[in-house]
Amino acid sequence: MHLASSDCTCQECGAGLRQIGQDASEVLEYQPGVFKVMRHVRP
Repeated sequence: MHLASSDCTCQECGAGLRQIGQDASEVLEYQPGVFKVMRHVRP
């Protein structure tokens, strides 16, 4: 999810918001002679 820059501040105190975690998964694909790592990162 991406927020507009106006949504990246606290409505109460005006402080900037920051990311507190993320979820990532990787899938290793093998084709003869080729390896691929597909990485998906979700906030």
